[in-house]
Amino acid sequence: MGEVTCTLDNHDRHLLPNVNVGVTIITAEHSGVLTLLREAVRIDDTKPYVYEVVRRRTQATAESKSPSRLTRVEITAGLSEHSVVALSSADAKPLTDGARVKVVP
Repeated sequence: MGEVTCTLDNHDRHLLPNVNVGVTIITAEHSGVLTLLREAVRIDDTKPYVYEVVRRRTQATAESKSPSRLTRVEITAGLSEHSVVALSSADAKPLTDGARVKVVP
């Protein structure tokens, strides 16, 4: 979210002077890509990773993210569409590498 002041070409006079308008600026658009909830991505030392669930244990998996939206990030490397990732723990304890987990659908 932000605020921008700009001058627009308004030859057809559809925009009235001194009015506020809401706009969405799309800087990139990809289709058929893998995305995750933003809350699944963690960052340590500026390196993004997720806790992938492998054989009922968490495994820190480096991943590469690309364009993101408010609630989702695009994953460009590190995971497949069949990967299972941990979002958070049920008991509010922080997730750690190698923690035993129970997958809840």
